[in-house]
Amino acid sequence: MATQMQLARKGMVTDAMEEVARRENVNAEFIRSGVAEGTIAICANKNHKTLFPAASEEDFPSR
Repeated sequence: MATQMQLARKGMVTDAMEEVARRENVNAEFIRSGVAEGTIAICANKNHKTLFPAASEEDFPSR
């Protein structure tokens, strides 16, 4: 299975990236670009179904 960063570097926007973009009120492409560059990290665990993906980046509010 590929990581969020690997998929972002291939130009793919994942469901987690779309969810983070929706929650942060930004464009999904902005999230994908940041993940690809390594300036945005998506904190998520596929084994925890009740948790939602969250972004970690200097300009995003802490959740």
